[in-house]
Amino acid sequence: MGDVMRGWLSILFYFSISLCIFDALLYFNVINVERGIGSSMYPTLDGGDVLLCIKWFDYKVGDIVTFKAPSYAEFYADGERVHYITHRIIGKEGPCYITKGDNNPRPDPYCVRKEDIICKVVLWI
Repeated sequence: MGDVMRGWLSILFYFSISLCIFDALLYFNVINVERGIGSSMYPTLDGGDVLLCIKWFDYKVGDIVTFKAPSYAEFYADGERVHYITHRIIGKEGPCYITKGDNNPRPDPYCVRKEDIICKVVLWI
């Protein structure tokens, strides 16, 4: 077998292994793949962007996180009801993270607790 064929088989092998690991992380809910909606995070994120999120244990100012929308209010973006919100952490007061969409003039008017955060956005396309 030639060196070129060996090279392609090696690439295929490592791609297959990577795909299996990615699939396992998705299956065990360690990572999430989401579709962004709305324009609250523009220009960083745009509606329709694909977001790769990882379960994280330590969140800090500057992180973009996806969290459960407060149950006492209904949120809509692009005509769709929103159950999860993706915004940036801009501060912390006691147990509450202060979040804000990059395109929003003011911070979100609710407390986002650590247990409300689903994941940290680490990659978007």
